[in-house]
Amino acid sequence: MRAINAAGMRRFNRQLILNIIRKSPTSRGELAQSTGLTRAAVAQIVDQLIVDGIVSETAPPSRGQFGRRSAQLSVIGTAGALFGVKLSGERCDVGAINLRGDVLCESSVLVAGRSADEIVVSVAEAIARLAASLKPPMRARGAGLCVPNARPPDAPPLEQLALRLAERTQLDVRAERETNARTLEQHYFGGAGDDFALLDVSDAVYAGVMIGERPLRGAHGSALSLGKAPVSCNGSRQTLDDWLSVPALLRGTPYSSWAALVDSAGEPEAAQVLQRVAAVLAAAALGLFRIFGVRRMALSGELAHCPGMLLALVNESLQRHPWIAWAQPPVIAALEPHPVRTGAMPAYHAFFTAEPE
Repeated sequence: MRAINAAGMRRFNRQLILNIIRKSPTSRGELAQSTGLTRAAVAQIVDQLIVDGIVSETAPPSRGQFGRRSAQLSVIGTAGALFGVKLSGERCDVGAINLRGDVLCESSVLVAGRSADEIVVSVAEAIARLAASLKPPMRARGAGLCVPNARPPDAPPLEQLALRLAERTQLDVRAERETNARTLEQHYFGGAGDDFALLDVSDAVYAGVMIGERPLRGAHGSALSLGKAPVSCNGSRQTLDDWLSVPALLRGTPYSSWAALVDSAGEPEAAQVLQRVAAVLAAAALGLFRIFGVRRMALSGELAHCPGMLLALVNESLQRHPWIAWAQPPVIAALEPHPVRTGAMPAYHAFFTAEPE
C-alpha cells in the first residue's frame, strides 16, 4: 500500500509542477515556492520532464542591473499529440491536438447503424492513420473520448467504450460526457478562470462546473443534468427543461428555432423575447452562483449563438443584485468548441492536472 501511495504522490507532484509550467514560463525556485516542495524534489521532477522531452529550459540571461534571472521552464508544444474522439449521433470526429491545444489533424468516421465494436475498430484505425501522418512525428500521449450527454438505451457504458478503445490503441484513454468536456475546453482555452459554471442550453439543459482545477461530475461521471431538476413556475411543478430549454424559451413565439430569433434580433418582437430569455438566464445564473459558489457562467449550446445584446441584458440584470459587484461580466459566451479539441479534453486534463486518486 505504501508503494502505491508513494507512486501516486510522485505522479500528483509531477502533474502539479507540469500544470504550473503550462500556464506560464517559470523557474525551479518559483516552483518550489508555489508548491511547497523542496528544491531537491522540484529539481528531480523537472529534470525528468526535460529528459522526457516535455519541458525545455532557457539559459539564464547574463547578469544585468537587477542581478541574474533564473532559467525559465516551458512546456514544449510539439512534445506530444493527444487524440480526440467526439462521438455524436451519426458521425465520430477523430483528430489530434498538440500540448498547446492546436488541432493538428482531423477526420470523421460514420457511426450510424454500427455496433459499438465496429465503431471502436474504425476509430482505432483512424487514430493509427492520423498518428502516422503527423509531420513531424509526435509521440502519442493519450486519447480523449467525448460522448453525448444523453446516453441512448442501447449504448454501452462510457467506461466500457473507453476500455475497448484503450485495448485497441494501447493508449491511455480518458472519457467524459460532452458538457464536461466543453467545460474543460473552456477552462483551458476559453479564459473563464478556475471557478465557473458552463450552462449548456439546447433541447435540454446541462451544466458543467469547475472548482479550482477540478471539474464536478454528476452520477457515474456524467454531466450535471440540470434539466431534470424540479422548479416551481406559476404555481405548477415543472422541470428546468420545461422552463429553460430552447423549445421552452421559444414556446408561444413566432420563431421556430433559436437561429430564426437571432436573425430577427433587430425587430421589436424579437427584442421582447430576448428580454424574457435574459431574465430566465439571469435567474439560472444566480442559482448556479449560489449553489456552487462560482463567480462566472459561460453560456454554451444553442444560446451561445446569440447577439451581444442578450449577454448585455443578462449581465445588466445580474448587476442589480447587491452581492454581485464584480468587475468582470458574470456571464460570457462560451468558447466556440472544436470537435477534435473537445474530444481530446479528457486526455489533456489528465496529462496536465493533478487530481488525487
